[in-house]
Amino acid sequence: MGDITDILLVGHDPHDSDQLLGALEAHGLARRTKVVRDADEAVDYLLRAGSYSATASILLPRLILLDISSLSSPGVVALRKVKANATLRAIPTVVLTRSIDQATDIELIRAGANSVVARPRAAEKLRDIMGHVVL
Repeated sequence: MGDITDILLVGHDPHDSDQLLGALEAHGLARRTKVVRDADEAVDYLLRAGSYSATASILLPRLILLDISSLSSPGVVALRKVKANATLRAIPTVVLTRSIDQATDIELIRAGANSVVARPRAAEKLRDIMGHVVL
């Protein structure tokens, strides 16, 4: 049996990723979360390419959390790549963004996000939101 990863967390900012991982840990999910630092690594992980080509036994995650800062983020390109792949498109993808612009939300949904969640700065609020997103 392969390793189990419930959540793939994609975040370009290590501080933000650590904060998100802490919020997931509050719900007992940190140890089954794979953190990748950029969109290219996320696509490689999901497609078992590049440095992940020898990891065929790793099961695909049940959820992708994509932390992006703007529509020009490489994460949006990764989202489109994931959703263009017949095998990967079935994985629910939640985009976390600091944007509160409805037009941005609509564009992210069009790009393939299953949900767009406003990412609060306060750790306590982030824990609460992660509880609703992943449980």
